[in-house]
Amino acid sequence: MPDNPLRFYLDEQMPLVIARQVRRLGIEVVTARDLNALGDSDENHLKRAADMGYVLCTLDDDFLALAAAGSQHAGIVYGICGNPYHWRLGAFFGIDARRLRI
Repeated sequence: MPDNPLRFYLDEQMPLVIARQVRRLGIEVVTARDLNALGDSDENHLKRAADMGYVLCTLDDDFLALAAAGSQHAGIVYGICGNPYHWRLGAFFGIDARRLRI
């Protein structure tokens, strides 16, 4: 698999199974849990992801408002919860969503 320049920061709203599946594809992922940052503010999550050069992945539309207000970021992937969400997010990462186990 070629080197992937994208790295992803999954906030605490993202199911951990997504991180496991993406890591299996050889893509670099860090979670809020990995960083002991559960309960941190949205602003801090977005800043941390940007400082690390990671694209923030979230189910929380507050991050879209932060970006619209001018907060710096390395990219934001926003998903909508529910079964169709798993198909869309899985497709984004190239994961067969039928293999996702939540």
